[in-house]
Amino acid sequence: MDFKKQLEAFQAETRRRFNAVDAKLSVLKDNITDVQSEFKEISTAVDNVYEFMGEMYNIQNEEIADIKRRLSKLEKS
Repeated sequence: MDFKKQLEAFQAETRRRFNAVDAKLSVLKDNITDVQSEFKEISTAVDNVYEFMGEMYNIQNEEIADIKRRLSKLEKS
């Protein structure tokens, strides 16, 4: 093989490898985007759970205070 054919073969192989790497990087980028999106959804869900837990805690405290008031009234009567 002469030098020109070797160079053309090398360039073709380099292009093939570059395209393969580029395709893999594209898939990786899409996967990262998907993971970021899923993480955002999970983060929002966790925030919603904490908000709900806070609301339930407040309701529980209100009910406990109400029970204490009722007991206090019963003890006075």
